[in-house]
Amino acid sequence: MASKRNLYQTLAMESLANARWFLADAKRLRRVGSRGHGVAFAVLSIEESSKALIYRLVSLGVLRIVRRKPNHITTFTESELLNHQFKQRVLANFFVEYLRYGPFYEAAQGLRNTRYSKTEVQELILRAIHGHRVMQVDLQSDGRSAKEVQRLFSASWNASTT
Repeated sequence: MASKRNLYQTLAMESLANARWFLADAKRLRRVGSRGHGVAFAVLSIEESSKALIYRLVSLGVLRIVRRKPNHITTFTESELLNHQFKQRVLANFFVEYLRYGPFYEAAQGLRNTRYSKTEVQELILRAIHGHRVMQVDLQSDGRSAKEVQRLFSASWNASTT
């Protein structure tokens, strides 16, 4: 029997494959003029992407699936994956989190040492804070990041309203 970690990794990969398939179908349907069906498949793609993200984070131990009394921050129930609003909200929350903490994630990706001095840790945190502040200024002043976010939202809005 496969471990739960392997099971959730497999579920994440399968959900991601489904999301890509739905997105490709959505693009094909939109190209041939069936916008309503295209939007429906795009929404399915979003929801499958959310499931992939959730299953991936469960496999890493960041989130947990519980039977009762989820806190909706680090735990949730399997049945919530059947709720469309829940899946859409999860993906939207992760998008917002990346906007908030992306510079910290980027700074952490470059870590290679197993041990750091106090000075190295301080420098890492200061670089992340600086990157965070730069991104916040960029988002608030119609900079490149703000324009990209606006472009993404307007493209999805236009696709869903036409």
